[in-house]
Amino acid sequence: MNAAQLRAFARDPRHYQIAVLASLFVYGIARLDLEIEPLRAAALLGTCLLTQWACTRLWRLPAFEPLSALISGLSLCLLLRTNLPLLAVAAAVATVASKFLLRFDGKHLWNPTNFGIVAAMLLTGQVWVSPGQWGNVAVFGFALACLGGLVVNRAARSDVTYAFLGFYLALLFGRALWLGQPAAIPLHQLANGAFLIFTFFMISDPKTTPDSRAGRILFALLVALGAGYVTFVLYRPNGLLLSLFFLSPAVPLLDRLLPGRRYVWAAPRTLATGPATRGGFAMPRTKPVSTALLALALALAAAPAANAFCGFYVAKADTKLFNRASQVVLVRDDDRTVLTMANDFKGNPKEFAVVIPVPTVLKREQIHVAEPALLDHLDAYSAPRRVEYFDDNPCRQYDMLRQAPAAAAEGVANGVVGGAARDRSLGVTVEATYTVGEYDIVILSAKQSDGLETWLRESGYRIPEGASRVLGS
Repeated sequence: MNAAQLRAFARDPRHYQIAVLASLFVYGIARLDLEIEPLRAAALLGTCLLTQWACTRLWRLPAFEPLSALISGLSLCLLLRTNLPLLAVAAAVATVASKFLLRFDGKHLWNPTNFGIVAAMLLTGQVWVSPGQWGNVAVFGFALACLGGLVVNRAARSDVTYAFLGFYLALLFGRALWLGQPAAIPLHQLANGAFLIFTFFMISDPKTTPDSRAGRILFALLVALGAGYVTFVLYRPNGLLLSLFFLSPAVPLLDRLLPGRRYVWAAPRTLATGPATRGGFAMPRTKPVSTALLALALALAAAPAANAFCGFYVAKADTKLFNRASQVVLVRDDDRTVLTMANDFKGNPKEFAVVIPVPTVLKREQIHVAEPALLDHLDAYSAPRRVEYFDDNPCRQYDMLRQAPAAAAEGVANGVVGGAARDRSLGVTVEATYTVGEYDIVILSAKQSDGLETWLRESGYRIPEGASRVLGS
């Protein structure tokens, strides 16, 4: 590659997009246990490239152009989730083919990745996007935003990205102010990788945004309002993707009302000294891609691991207890924390207990039994996932809870009172006992973890493997 070709390579923003998206994907696989297997990722990338090649031959284009197909394939790896491998491949075909089939006035109407994901989502109901899969580490979000800003600046579409950011932030913080919510809520809504990828890599697509700057700013406003309507009025997830999908066909109208110079992926018109011009846009000189990748690597390496612990089960004698899934909702309001837990345990409801660490002695009125519908609504609203639960007869478990003899509760109370001296010798203090709904609750305090472990064992509970280490912490 000679000097002229190297300069042309560096000025093409698609190389930056591929480098950044590939780095995010590798980081997600290596550090975050991203929910996509390498074989599935290879199938998506291969399908996108093969579809691009096939469409190039069918439309008799002069040369095979793999860059945009690679960008679409990497974006699908980061966002698209489904349990059906063939459906993922079909979405990849639709993603790339939409650029050739769905066109108007020389431009494709939809961002390819947006079209592939939303079309599969609406037509099959078997595709989803996990918005919180990247976590909300501030350093990671900042690094992603900076690198995304680099990409859109080189693509001469920073105006639509920053306009959308301004409008959407105003909407989120304005809504929080109107509802009296703390600023932590809109900040949490922004702290996910899916939002940043959408903002810096999807809505800023130069080939599907309006040609004029005024048109792009108006388009950003419409997408922000549409996303707010879908999310906060219709209470549907993926409001950003749906808004962009349904508003993209309005781009030709905006181009007609607010005409501007068409953007094209083309080589520099001149290799003379000074800023090169591509498609009518002045392309500023920026640092090479290695610097951007080094900054990403340093930022991601500094991100600490986050750990959480919400308790464990103990069972009596040889009682078998199974728990396939748990749901935990944590709400923080000033110095008050509300923790809601739901577990789909299977076993004898009289022969198990859950050990949950709490920072202080809880009052009777601070403990409640919540309706399962509340957690179902929160799960569907915040992080939709498709799971399958196996329950032979849910009514049978409910009947067992209702018909449990009162002697079980009395036995717990008698055991607590009768063993007070032994409890003190172990450093364990029974602070309070309550009965809430179908649950018998005992609030304990312990001076040493081994004393608490001994108390649990002498009360007839088997400590699961690894619980000693947890108690010791």
